[in-house]
Amino acid sequence: MRSILNRSLTILLILFGSISLANAQMGAAPQATVIPSASSWTWVQDSPVIFCGQLGSISSCTIGAAQIAPTQPGSVWVISTSTPNNVTVTSVTGGGGQWFACPNCHISNPSGYTVNAWYNLTGNAGTTQNITINLSGTSGAFFNIDFFEILPPTGSTASLDDSGSTIGTNCTVCTEPALNVTATDMILYNPGGKAAQADWKAYSAPVITDVNGGGFNLNTTSGAAPTMTLAVANNPSMWAMAFKSTAGIFSPPTYQTQNSIVQFTSPTQTCNPTCNLALPQATGAGHLLFVMAANLNNDHITSVSSGGTWVVPAGANTCQISYVQAGNNAFSCAYALSSTAGTTSISVTLNGTSSTGFGIWEVSSATGNPFVFDTQGSHVNGNSATPLGQALTISGQNDVIFQGAFAPGGASSGGSFYPQTYILHQGTGYILFNEASESVLLNSGPTAPTPTWVNPQTTQNTAVFGIAFTAAGVSTAPSPPTGLTAVVH
Repeated sequence: MRSILNRSLTILLILFGSISLANAQMGAAPQATVIPSASSWTWVQDSPVIFCGQLGSISSCTIGAAQIAPTQPGSVWVISTSTPNNVTVTSVTGGGGQWFACPNCHISNPSGYTVNAWYNLTGNAGTTQNITINLSGTSGAFFNIDFFEILPPTGSTASLDDSGSTIGTNCTVCTEPALNVTATDMILYNPGGKAAQADWKAYSAPVITDVNGGGFNLNTTSGAAPTMTLAVANNPSMWAMAFKSTAGIFSPPTYQTQNSIVQFTSPTQTCNPTCNLALPQATGAGHLLFVMAANLNNDHITSVSSGGTWVVPAGANTCQISYVQAGNNAFSCAYALSSTAGTTSISVTLNGTSSTGFGIWEVSSATGNPFVFDTQGSHVNGNSATPLGQALTISGQNDVIFQGAFAPGGASSGGSFYPQTYILHQGTGYILFNEASESVLLNSGPTAPTPTWVNPQTTQNTAVFGIAFTAAGVSTAPSPPTGLTAVVH
């Protein structure tokens, strides 16, 4: 969960960071769509509902505009609360359907951190606000809320299978609750409390650490307890909820485990105009390397060296997108389709000197096929609390897709349907804090969902891009990107 300091910074920027809209490049926003698999659960969102936590000691809070992405038909909703006082959630109202208390999710940490969870199986599609959470007493100094949403397999309905909770004691590697799973379930884990998750892989496999620090186990028949690693020793309050569906026990699509992140890092560094960026570990051979960059000076990546043969997309409808607001906000990216083994740093050159936030990924595939570029696109949304990400028509049978959103003042929630990548102490996916966010979907096929971002700056535009790669083969030859700059080293 985002720290109180980060949340406070976000609110200050929202309230006082009025930014003029001059000469913004405009583009048509696509319609948000998702086609869940008939034999798979789908992660939709884990949104930190930031505003309740800023209101001090209160006993009730209502989710307002620009705090969650629009909900999907037939989805499961989970509200998780955390307070310093030992209070319970007495009711949750709004959004349609019926709210139920999780039977085993109220826990009070002796160190002063209490969590609760409620869920709804029949809420109204398209809900974005007016859900009210009521407590049995005052919250204490903060009242933090997370909103989780997941989709059961197409044509099925969901129900709670099991739940549990536990408190870690001065742990950095903390053991989550074990659950009794009776079908092919989706299991959710809350972020856990005061201490932040250590990194993007804080939960032990096969649990995935999502962009907000929560965890989920996709299509599992095991409720074995995973571990969660914290940045510092703490006493986390941890709950777990397993949901089953009328699909019962089923075999999920094999493509959902084909691609995996080998490493990820998100440095912010002043490039003058070149940065030497250290990697957490040496690269492997034949992997996809991807770099996303964002700054406020309209400076873009012009070349990358070391680690492979790098391509820098350029021109319209690519990840090289900028638009004029207070500081010439700019996204750019570069990729190498086949990494060379043993690389421990890369050198990135911009077309000017800028303090720049980076996201750097190494992704492997179990297919044995080389990665190829599939498609990309970008546009600028008009004023919206829930701007759409970039729609992509993929040719790959299974794609790795990166999405980015640039919203001055900060997009408070990562893109829906794109669960990764968690960034320590940076809130929800910020590679440039309170400015630019990233999200990643590792296994998408045969269609790509269009994410929805959440932007509290509803009077500002949001620049977005998406880019896709595949190592699973393509059904038709992908159209090449326009204006590519190849840099060979």
